[in-house]
Amino acid sequence: FPSTGYGLYIDTETQRHVLRLDYGLSDSLQAGLELAWVSFGGGFLDTRIGAVERAFGGQNKDRPFSGIDQYDFYVAHDGSFLRASNQPFGPIAQDPVLNLKWNVGAGGAALPALTLKLSYKTPLERQPTGNRALVSSGGTDYGYYILLSKAVGDVVGHIQFGETVLEVAPNTFADRLKH
Repeated sequence: FPSTGYGLYIDTETQRHVLRLDYGLSDSLQAGLELAWVSFGGGFLDTRIGAVERAFGGQNKDRPFSGIDQYDFYVAHDGSFLRASNQPFGPIAQDPVLNLKWNVGAGGAALPALTLKLSYKTPLERQPTGNRALVSSGGTDYGYYILLSKAVGDVVGHIQFGETVLEVAPNTFADRLKH
């Protein structure tokens, strides 16, 4: 790892299991709750991925230096580890997310359908530690989005614009994500 800046070594497979409940409040308004559990492990795909890479002649040059189906997750900053783990874990509950979607209009011959969406996430813990820190920021986050969809014959296209605002400590990677 470099003595200054960030260094990463991530060799993991992640499984995310989601329970999502959506309820129609009216013909155009929907409320939802998303609960998810995440597991990090060595997985089973390394041998299969290596076979595909060899078949197409594009093998990852670092693959020979990584163990098969192992879990390794290392993040360093300025020569010190922020996270160092080689022990798989899970499942761990992620923070619950509340959603509200409003279908503003179904669109028409030229105009796309328009939907507005709000999302709100509240943390299960304010200062997660250990493996929980990998699946939770510990902050209250929210987002707002505009979703457009248009059908032309049997082909349907979707596009989304929006922003997610993260409650994170100063000097983190980002506190706003534009989509």
